[in-house]
This record gives sequence, structure tokens and C-alpha cells, in this order.
Amino acid sequence: MGWSFQTTTCAAQKLPQNINEIALEAYLQEAYLILNYSIAPEFCRNTDQTQTVFQQGTGNTWHQKGDKQVPAAGIDEKRVFILAPSIS
Repeated sequence: MGWSFQTTTCAAQKLPQNINEIALEAYLQEAYLILNYSIAPEFCRNTDQTQTVFQQGTGNTWHQKGDKQVPAAGIDEKRVFILAPSIS
């Protein structure tokens, strides 16, 4: 069949082109809501989330020998759980 065991190429990035505009808009919207709805500082939280991987793919697959690009469906998919701590 002409196949060999190869490492897959990188998956495409998922960040939008205008990421800085989106972040600025989110920041301004949060500031607007806090100011106009008189949200007390006690209700403002710094929340972050981190993912913990409990099943990772190998990044390898079988493909035709000699190909420069080795696509693989689901290469960027992981099995994870999300931990979201909040600090006040």
C-alpha cells in the first residue's frame, strides 16, 4: 500500500484575526456594566480556567510515503476536564 508511520503536521490555529479588538471590546463592555449598574467591588471576581488533559493523542498516523503534509482528523482534540477557580 506504500504507507509508513509518520508524525502528523500541526493543526491550524483557532484564534481569530482580530483577537486584540475582541479582547478590548470585552474589557470595555465589562467596565461599562460595572459602572452603569453600580456593581460593588465585592462581586467582581478574577476567574481563570485551566484544562487538565487525561487522554492525549499520539500525533502519529499511517499515511502514504513521501507526502509532505500529513493531515489527521481530530489531532487537536483532547479529553480534558476544566478547573475554574475564582479569587475575590
